Amino acid sequence: MSSPPVSSTRLPCAAWAGPLRSALEAACGGTAEEAARGVALGFWFGLLPKENATTCVLGLAIAVTRLNLAAAAWAALVAAALVPLLDPFLHRFGLALLTAEPLHGTFAALLALPGGAWSGWDNTVTIAALLGGALAAWPLHRGTLAAHRAWAAPIAAWWTNTRFGRPSGAVPAAGRLMGESP
Repeated sequence: MSSPPVSSTRLPCAAWAGPLRSALEAACGGTAEEAARGVALGFWFGLLPKENATTCVLGLAIAVTRLNLAAAAWAALVAAALVPLLDPFLHRFGLALLTAEPLHGTFAALLALPGGAWSGWDNTVTIAALLGGALAAWPLHRGTLAAHRAWAAPIAAWWTNTRFGRPSGAVPAAGRLMGESP
C-alpha cells in the first residue's frame, strides 16, 4: 500500500486556514492606527440596522477611509452577533431618546432634511445604535491600539514560523510591524 498524496493530507487544515489567515491579517496587518480605525468603525457599522441610509453612509465612510478592512469586517461580524442580545436595551434607549421632549425639535428638523425619511432616525433601534456606536468608538479605538502594539509583533512572528503563514505574505507583514520598510 502506498501512502496518500501530500495534498490530500492538507485538505482538513485548508478549511480553517483561510479564516484564520484573515483573522491574523486583521490582528497583525497594517499599522496599529489602521487596525484601531477598522475595529471602531466596523463595530459601529455592525450595530446599525442595515436597511437605512445612515448605514449606507457609514459603509461608504469605511470604504473610503484608510483602515484595516479585515479588522472592520471582523468587528462588524462580532457586533452583528451581539445585536440580538442588545436589541431590547437598544429599543428602550432609543425610545427614551425619541420621546424626550427637549429633542423633539431636533429630530423633527433632521427628518425634514432631504433624505431624512431614509435615514432611519425615527427608528428606536437605529438611533440608539447610532449613538451607542459613536460612544463605543473611542474606547474600542484606544483598546485596539494598545492590544495591537502589545500583541501584533509576537503573533506575526509566530504566524511566520507556521507552515500556513509562509505562503500568505506574513513575512513582509512581520517586517512592517517591526519598523522595516518594504
